[in-house]
Amino acid sequence: MQPHYIYSPRELTRWKVALNQGLESVREIEDLIRLYVHEGLRLFEDRLVYEHEKEWCNKAIDACAHRWFSNASNIEKALERPIYYTTYLTKEY
Repeated sequence: MQPHYIYSPRELTRWKVALNQGLESVREIEDLIRLYVHEGLRLFEDRLVYEHEKEWCNKAIDACAHRWFSNASNIEKALERPIYYTTYLTKEY
């Protein structure tokens, strides 16, 4: 396939660190879901080349969000694309 498709536990650690850094800006469960999806897509989907692989990645991350955040009242709205997660106006991540 593609040589840059090599994933290691390092990517999961990067995901965890990014979530931890973004937690201070989370106000609602939907914000946490968007942060989770944003970071997952940034780490995994951004490397993928083919559209069918990107679709698979999006579906897998959405399925995990549905499984682990099923108590969120507005999960479908939180998963709408495109997802841009930033606090650019305050210059904080």
